[in-house]
Amino acid sequence: MNMKPEKLIMLDFDSTIASSHERFGYVLENRFGIKHDIRDSHKMDNDEIAKLLGVPLDVIKEACRIAFWSDDFLKNTNPLPGAIENILDLEKSGYFFKIVSARDNEEIAGPAKTWLSDRGLGHIPFVFMTYGESKAPYVSDCVLGMDDVPKNLEMMVGVVPHLVLMNHYKVDYDTAFNTVHSWGEANHLIRKLVP
Repeated sequence: MNMKPEKLIMLDFDSTIASSHERFGYVLENRFGIKHDIRDSHKMDNDEIAKLLGVPLDVIKEACRIAFWSDDFLKNTNPLPGAIENILDLEKSGYFFKIVSARDNEEIAGPAKTWLSDRGLGHIPFVFMTYGESKAPYVSDCVLGMDDVPKNLEMMVGVVPHLVLMNHYKVDYDTAFNTVHSWGEANHLIRKLVP
């Protein structure tokens, strides 16, 4: 594939392309009996979520493992509305993508890669990194980065010229990042920022 760095865009996977955090709420409720609205904790790390819910950290880690990394659950995860169609539309217009996601190793990355292939996006390069690690070392060739977690975007400031927060859940973030709430908005903003 002939990559054109001036049009290379980094995408996060969970809650930027796939509705993974909805599956996290489902796993918490159906596997552990914990009713939880993901919008209440989307800004939090695992330790903070455990404290909020009054459960051991191991429960949250296991729910994350099942929801985000288990093939059985991930295969039933829906894309964010319009994600697939808008990514393919942008590709037709000359944009290229790479996905950078916290997956720790190839075994954990496999189900996400399969999910993408099953939806016609298996050709997009997929870079996995350790949970909590900065994405900055993996995105210096990108002109735009989109993630659903402001903390991840903050680590890319000064490395990626344009940073976009995918705020599908409409969480009240105090952020200066360009923010979109849908893939239709993302498509429009990407074309505006990187013509």
